[in-house]
Amino acid sequence: MTDYLSLDGVKKVVSDKETRFNSVINQLTKAVKSVHRIDEITNLLDYKANLKDNSNAEFDRIKFLHEIQYESLNKRYEPITQRSGRMSVFFENKEDVVSRFRAAGIEKYRTTTVEVVQSPGEERKPEIWREISKSWSKKMLEWLDNQEGNLSHDENAIKNLDFKILNDNPSSFTKEVLKSLNEDDDFKVIRYHNGQVDEAVQNIITIDLSEETN
Repeated sequence: MTDYLSLDGVKKVVSDKETRFNSVINQLTKAVKSVHRIDEITNLLDYKANLKDNSNAEFDRIKFLHEIQYESLNKRYEPITQRSGRMSVFFENKEDVVSRFRAAGIEKYRTTTVEVVQSPGEERKPEIWREISKSWSKKMLEWLDNQEGNLSHDENAIKNLDFKILNDNPSSFTKEVLKSLNEDDDFKVIRYHNGQVDEAVQNIITIDLSEETN
C-alpha cells in the first residue's frame, strides 16, 4: 500500500535520493581512481572472486561495491555470506547506477583486455596488466562522468512545485493553510511511489468563516 505524503515530505524524499546518488557517484569515482592492478578491478566488481573458504579476508576485498549498492538502494547493509549469494543484490534493481556500473565495468574489463592483448608492442605481462588497468580506469571514469541524476520527470518537477493562492485578498487563515501545505507535514495530499507522482490534489479550497477580509 502506498502512503500519501505532504509536499514537503515528497521534496525531502527526492532531496535524499539526489544526495545518495551524488554520494554514490563520488565513491565510485574515488574507487576507480584507486585502481592500479587487475586484481583491484576484480575485487571492486566482485567478479570471479574465490569465496570457497568463506574467509573474512576474502569478503573484505570484495564488499565495497555491496556496501555502496545498499546505500544506493536506501537499504540497511547486510554483510556478504556464502550462503546468501554474493551477487543477488546487484539484480534487485538492474537500472540502479551501482548495478549498471558493475555491468559496465565487467564489460569494459573484458573488451579492454582483448584490445590490449592484441595491441602490438605489449608483450611483457607486467606491461600488459598495467595497460589494462590504466585503460579500464579511463573508460570507467568517462562512464561515471556521463551519468545523470536518477530522478524521474515527476521528481524533477515536484522539486519546484508550490501551492499558490488564487484569490487577491487572502485571509490570515488562508495564508496559514498555504504555509502549512508548502512547508509542513500536516496535509498528506500527494501519492508518491517509485519515483512517480500518481495522484496529487491540484485545487484546494479553504472555507474561512471568520469575518476577516484582508
